[in-house]
Amino acid sequence: MIRLASLSKMFWVISIILMVAGCTSPSIKIGFAGEISGKNATLGVRGRNGAALAVQQINAGGGIDGRKLELVVEDGLGTPEGILAADQRLEAQGVIALTGHMTSKETSSVMPYLEEKGLILFSPTTASPDFDQKEDHFFRLIPTNLRQSYTLAEVMFQDEGMKRAAVIYDVDNQSFSKTFTDGFGERFMALGGSVTGVYSFSAAAVQNFLPMLEEIRLQNPDMILVAASPLNTSQIAQQLDLMDWHPRLAASNWSYSDDLLILGGRTVEGIMIVTHFTPRCLSEAFIDFKQTYEAEFNQTVDFSSVLSYETMLEFGRALDECDGNYQRLKEVLSTPRQIYSLCDQVWMDETGDVARSIYLINVRNGAFEVVKTIQPKP
Repeated sequence: MIRLASLSKMFWVISIILMVAGCTSPSIKIGFAGEISGKNATLGVRGRNGAALAVQQINAGGGIDGRKLELVVEDGLGTPEGILAADQRLEAQGVIALTGHMTSKETSSVMPYLEEKGLILFSPTTASPDFDQKEDHFFRLIPTNLRQSYTLAEVMFQDEGMKRAAVIYDVDNQSFSKTFTDGFGERFMALGGSVTGVYSFSAAAVQNFLPMLEEIRLQNPDMILVAASPLNTSQIAQQLDLMDWHPRLAASNWSYSDDLLILGGRTVEGIMIVTHFTPRCLSEAFIDFKQTYEAEFNQTVDFSSVLSYETMLEFGRALDECDGNYQRLKEVLSTPRQIYSLCDQVWMDETGDVARSIYLINVRNGAFEVVKTIQPKP
């Protein structure tokens, strides 16, 4: 016979085993892919950092159904081949969904693969209208760039008095940059302005913008719109300064980073940027995030880190709503919902598109300053 004491001891051992098993249950893996290395890695690095901070906070609050959330990161290298390979590595590691893909170029490169695999991508910053109102596995936390470009055209024409605009965009990310500049030109001309010329370049190939800018100068525009990275936008501003020619500059939110201020210096004074984020937000949630982020990563927050943080928090909320059945994640994300945001009101519709506040930002005295805010319409 087994003695009662032995049974008690056995029960105690089994209980410990079960508790340990519970504590070591597998984590829930979310994959992050983006350009982590290379000359245009600012978006990827800050996006990764924002997502990582959200994961830390979700796990500190108990995780998802008692399981830890794990962010698995792969470098997409800034190329279509690199981002696809990164996603394939993440899928092989058992992630249940993806985030990152901070540029429209990256997202465009992988959508056929993701649809084939049925793998969800929730991007913080993919703004191309190519993905609008589609029943697919793609969700985002930034509105289509047509909303941004139309607003920028209206402000530059109506508020700033610009009548003749030249356009420059980076063809390497044309699913974002060309649609942005096309939208700007369409709205600018509808208001009565004229587009004197549209110019493209490859960031991978072009280092000298002088020949292009000399040709643009002959057309005498009073403003130039640039849809490019902070690096390339600052290079264009510096070249214009060397030419002693000072048309008004405007830019997409792709340029909205401290890198623009650091690299461009005084040459980017007065540039007008349209974006969905302001560092002047005074909400308690944003101030807490800003202080924690800057202490953790020793860098200032920008739109990519904020939107990536918000995206991962919304992932956590949706996973909680799945009640452990993560096959329901697409169904949950497809339910129209108000999104948690540090600063703004944000609504997501059933196709994964969102509406949120638009900010017009000017560079004044070496800093970003909000000059106009436009509230969203859900």
